Amino acid sequence: FSSEGDRVYFGSYNAGLQVVDYGDPAAPRRVGQYIAEGATSWGAQVHRGYVYVGDMSRGLDVLQPVG
Repeated sequence: FSSEGDRVYFGSYNAGLQVVDYGDPAAPRRVGQYIAEGATSWGAQVHRGYVYVGDMSRGLDVLQPVG
């Protein structure tokens, strides 16, 4: 996983990419996700406006968050 600001980006295997906002540590909330068909996401790195998600069966997804 990696973080930027209050957000943490997780590779969550079959649940794909999960983005959680920890701005209020007592009440974290999911603010985004990307689940590709057949996902086995194992890592996520956020860098310069993109999220790189390593996937054990699909390779590498490069995503650009919006909103």
